[in-house]
Amino acid sequence: MRLTKLAPLQNIKTKLNIKGYVVIKIEIAPSFYKSIKKMRPLWGFIPRRIWYKLKCFFWHRYTTVKPRWLKYHTWCDKDYLLAYASFEILARFIEKECSPGIVEWYGSQQYMVKVRGKMTNVRSEMQVLYDWWLKTYLKKYDQLDEQIWAKIHPIEKMVVKNSQLKFEHKNEEDKQTAKRLYNMLRYLEIRKEKELDNMLCRLIKVRQYMWT
Repeated sequence: MRLTKLAPLQNIKTKLNIKGYVVIKIEIAPSFYKSIKKMRPLWGFIPRRIWYKLKCFFWHRYTTVKPRWLKYHTWCDKDYLLAYASFEILARFIEKECSPGIVEWYGSQQYMVKVRGKMTNVRSEMQVLYDWWLKTYLKKYDQLDEQIWAKIHPIEKMVVKNSQLKFEHKNEEDKQTAKRLYNMLRYLEIRKEKELDNMLCRLIKVRQYMWT
């Protein structure tokens, strides 16, 4: 670097009307930029950078998303994996990055998003999605599903006849009851999937605000 122009101190004070400040114009020589480019590949080997990369690899894998609700590293259809991974990212953001004081969500400069035709605070919308995922999708729907199956099992028996799986019932009334319960299961599954799609769309709308 070489100093090319230094304005007189008196002129700077008069022009900027700021006491004690000096404006210095510095021109960077082209050869300096070339030397920086040559050193760029070595930047990752500075001890501080090496320690940071080790921490990210072993403890803080910021770019690795492992949904906590998928317990095992076994096969998972991508439609479910997409939903679980998306809400895992939302949960991490709320639990680790949305602490009070980091972002002024409800202050003078509020962040708003349009939901169902109305403007809603972004942080409130994130909390709605987070609570829905934990309380409704992961718990309520599973509880309803278990309740229906608990009513089916006593009135239906699975048997194998001629290498075919069949369902037997004690009487016609039990058969009709089981049929209604299966229809309820199908309706519950359709409703669950539609609601999940809707919540994923709402999650995408707040995506641009998920940074600190």
